[in-house]
Amino acid sequence: VAFTTTTTIPLQKTGTLVQVANSSGASGVAKQMSTALTAEGFQTAEPTNGTGANLETSKIIYDATDPNALPVANALSVTLAGVTVEQSAAAPPVEAGAFAEGSGVILLLGNDLAGKTIAQIQGASTTGTTAPATSAAVTAVPTTSG
Repeated sequence: VAFTTTTTIPLQKTGTLVQVANSSGASGVAKQMSTALTAEGFQTAEPTNGTGANLETSKIIYDATDPNALPVANALSVTLAGVTVEQSAAAPPVEAGAFAEGSGVILLLGNDLAGKTIAQIQGASTTGTTAPATSAAVTAVPTTSG
């Protein structure tokens, strides 16, 4: 019950820039996601490309030296339906090898979210899978108690 209060805390979407790095097999998706995040109230840095292998699953990394980075990273995670947040290694896996000027958060955009809208991302975690499971659970509860 104590956890329900966390949903009422306003998300911190400003204080550090969010840079979207395309770490997927699709092209043009970092710019598309940057535009979508700006519309959601985040301040974004110039999109870039991730380095290394393409990621199947998107990930948010943050700069621990930026006091606003973790709150903004967590707000981004909530906005993107629970993308994993972790502290960045010394050199983030992006073309520049560093956080962009004014940025403490990087979204490494993997194949799972590449090309999707925020609405599709948020809907994917709630409507697609939970509706059948919920109706099954509702049916099962009276059966078990009776």
